[in-house]
Amino acid sequence: MYKILIVEEGKRLESMSMKLLELIVLKKQYFKVYRISAKVFFQGIEDKVDLLMKENHIRFSTIIEPGELSIEPDLIKTVCLNLLDNARKAVGGNARISLKGHPVERGYQFIIEDNGCGMEKNELSKIKEA
Repeated sequence: MYKILIVEEGKRLESMSMKLLELIVLKKQYFKVYRISAKVFFQGIEDKVDLLMKENHIRFSTIIEPGELSIEPDLIKTVCLNLLDNARKAVGGNARISLKGHPVERGYQFIIEDNGCGMEKNELSKIKEA
C-alpha cells in the first residue's frame, strides 16, 4: 500500500514540477482542462490523506455531492492537499477536518473546514501569496 502511494505521489510531484516550470519560466497561462467526476476526484484526495489524519487522531469526513469538475487535476489536487495539510497543522485537541463539495451555478465549490486556531484578520490578505 505505502509503495503504491509513494510511486503515485512521486509521479504527481514530477508532473507538478514540470507544470511549475511552465508557469514560471515559460510564463504559460493555460493548461489543458479535464472533465472528471467530483466523487472520483475527491475520493482520490480522501485516499491520500486518510491514513495521515488517522495517525494524527483527526476525525476526517467528506461530504461530496455528485457533480462534474473541469480542472487540471494535478494542480487542483495540490491545492487540496496543501489546504488539508494546513488544516492538519492548525487543529488542536478534539481535531476535526471536513472536506465538502457541491455544484454551484457556474461550476463546483469545495470547502475545507477545521476546528483549528484560525488566522489573524491582518494575515487574511496574504492568503493568496506563494
